[in-house]
Amino acid sequence: MEKVSSYISKKVISIEEGNIIGYILDIVFDESFTKCQAFIVVDDESENTFGLNSNDIMAVGEDCVLIKNAEVLEINIINQSLNPIGKPVYDKNGLLLGYVTDIILSSFNIKKIITTKCEIPLKFISKIGRDCVLYGTKTRKRLKTNFTIKTNKIPMVYIQSENDNVIKFNSENKAQKFDAVVPTKPIRLFANTNSLIGKEIKTDIYGYNHEIIIRKYDKITQANINKAKLHNKLNLLFIYSE
Repeated sequence: MEKVSSYISKKVISIEEGNIIGYILDIVFDESFTKCQAFIVVDDESENTFGLNSNDIMAVGEDCVLIKNAEVLEINIINQSLNPIGKPVYDKNGLLLGYVTDIILSSFNIKKIITTKCEIPLKFISKIGRDCVLYGTKTRKRLKTNFTIKTNKIPMVYIQSENDNVIKFNSENKAQKFDAVVPTKPIRLFANTNSLIGKEIKTDIYGYNHEIIIRKYDKITQANINKAKLHNKLNLLFIYSE
């Protein structure tokens, strides 16, 4: 299984031509949010964007993605990727389950999403909306919410569905303030990284091993962009910049 974040900024290489076509900027999911349908690829020199169907990928390695040739790229990419990263997750009782930080894939099929508070299997995601994600089965069954607080220990919150599947998260995180910027309308990620320079970032962005890439309210510099590419977090600069 792989995380969506592991694909971001990965180089795309044409086997027939021996060329680096560009790098992956974002992922496009199908309308039912069950699988990764395509990737948005950026030409690093021209910064033009292309669509790469997941079926045209020959291999995914630790350092790059291999395709047959540049002809498999599509010029007209999908404007809305349905990418839920950065969106809040609510259950049907109005409880915030955190903000989506990553998605777990297996052979491009979605298995679960990871939030700032917990991990949620795909079968408990009832809707990916424009502004938020809804937790719950796709049936009309009501969810029961139970809270258990353990004294002298870190309190844990348990959310239990009627079929006894339980997710849990640390309620200490629940008290934290999350300033993720939630878009009010569908967005398109433009690939011109020069347009990011000088913009203000609205949340802390971390890389591998919790290394800080840029802090909240800082102005984006070329050094921040280069570091975000290195840590596969370039798409977050686009999402959280203003």
